[in-house]
Amino acid sequence: MLPVASDCGDADELVLTATLAALALSKGKNSDELNLIGNFLSTVGALVLLVQAVVGCQEARQSEQETAARLDELEGQVKKLKACGASKE
Repeated sequence: MLPVASDCGDADELVLTATLAALALSKGKNSDELNLIGNFLSTVGALVLLVQAVVGCQEARQSEQETAARLDELEGQVKKLKACGASKE
């Protein structure tokens, strides 16, 4: 099984897995078949990176929104504390 985000594994294991997969996919294939397989896998890889970029952007936006909401909440608490302090004086 290939490593996932929560279990990235060891870099050597990933390289070994990729090497074994390439050898298994290449065995007995002619030049045209190898070209097709290589281009297909390159395209899949590029699309996975595109999806990752979109997900990363969405996560960053969500984090910014959560931070802004927390900041608004804290500012409201500060105003209440100031008002409470001013009313006691």
